[in-house]
Amino acid sequence: MKENVWCVFVREYSELPGLQRAGRICYSLVQAGGGLCLRAEKEQASASPVAATCTLTGVTRHTAENLLRFLYENAVEPSSLNAVVSDCLTEQLMAQQGAAACAQE
Repeated sequence: MKENVWCVFVREYSELPGLQRAGRICYSLVQAGGGLCLRAEKEQASASPVAATCTLTGVTRHTAENLLRFLYENAVEPSSLNAVVSDCLTEQLMAQQGAAACAQE
């Protein structure tokens, strides 16, 4: 299956003895099989990489790009990727419904 990687953000972490290991988290937006996916992969020097993928449905590319930037700017760990994206999309849907309700009044 062909994949198109549209956006990539990389967050680098320095070695701080006693506080954190050096490493990085790579966040990407990928189109695969006609759908959009968000990916986060964490690499650290002395550990196996940890990755997570979240498939998006009913989301525009613009919204997906904003979600990707949010993940990067907030240094979301791969283990939290799906929960954070789900929370963000739920909040966005509720805000849209609220705005629609206000417009009808």
